[in-house]
Amino acid sequence: MNTRKLVQQLVVIAGVGIFYSLIFSCAPHYSPIFPGLDVLVKEKVDLIRGKRIGILSNRTAISSDGKHIVNVLTAIPEVTVTTLINLEYGKQTERTDSVKAQIDSTTGITTYILHCNSRKLPSEMLQNVDALIFDLQDIGVRFSNDLRVMILAMEATANKGIEFIVLDRPNPLTGAIVEGPVLQPEFKSPLGLLSIPIRHGMTMGELALYING
Repeated sequence: MNTRKLVQQLVVIAGVGIFYSLIFSCAPHYSPIFPGLDVLVKEKVDLIRGKRIGILSNRTAISSDGKHIVNVLTAIPEVTVTTLINLEYGKQTERTDSVKAQIDSTTGITTYILHCNSRKLPSEMLQNVDALIFDLQDIGVRFSNDLRVMILAMEATANKGIEFIVLDRPNPLTGAIVEGPVLQPEFKSPLGLLSIPIRHGMTMGELALYING
């Protein structure tokens, strides 16, 4: 994939601070790190007020005090969460590009399941969405299903003119070391879409900016 601009309105919301690295002989002074979800609520909530919000996430999408993103956002006045897309993993789950919706009886949110091996993000999942929030904890390597799903989501929102918001989280491998061969274009595959090293040292937000060009 080249780095052509996919999303007209891409917003990356990240926390502040630096990562502690074991390569230091003594602990440096560092600021606390907050997930993008915390920063959205405390500093950037105007980005989502008055809009129909979709969320693409899984169980890792929690705030610093342990609350899931759905519970956090539905508690904010003038924020309307209309759609939740749950990313599901595992061989036991049948891969399908069909769309099956369920309505949560408590919140009224339309809920979908997207398998990690799906070939696309169906446009039906975005039919009642003005802005799609992406919040997944990645593993820091090129062959990540979460990275592939983010690319699919960026393409789908671009096709429908929907705002795409990445709530960033730290790379668990840190950005201190980048290693492994860079993927050559002729070897690209569904789990290798970007010409980056195996251990790339970037967060999901940084990858989104790189992809968008």
